[in-house]
Amino acid sequence: MDAPPWDRENVSDWAVTEVEAIGSTETLWLDDPTGQRWLHKDTVIPANGIEQGEDWSEIISSQVATLLASIRGLGWAGDCGVGAVGTGAGWAG
Repeated sequence: MDAPPWDRENVSDWAVTEVEAIGSTETLWLDDPTGQRWLHKDTVIPANGIEQGEDWSEIISSQVATLLASIRGLGWAGDCGVGAVGTGAGWAG
């Protein structure tokens, strides 16, 4: 998947490998064409027909978690600080 995480991709042709009935909605485990497993949860659309943004909040939290996973506390020459994994000067994330 090369698209940004906020772009919805039609994965209807991916194989359903497992169905979980935990929680208020059915959850599917899908295999993409490379064999990578993905968890698919439908967003809940209430009677008013307006999506509540559940998918957006999960995308944002996963992106924040990925960023935080590359940051750690560092000490240098007796000073406390924070560091991030990067590629050198001019690294933009």
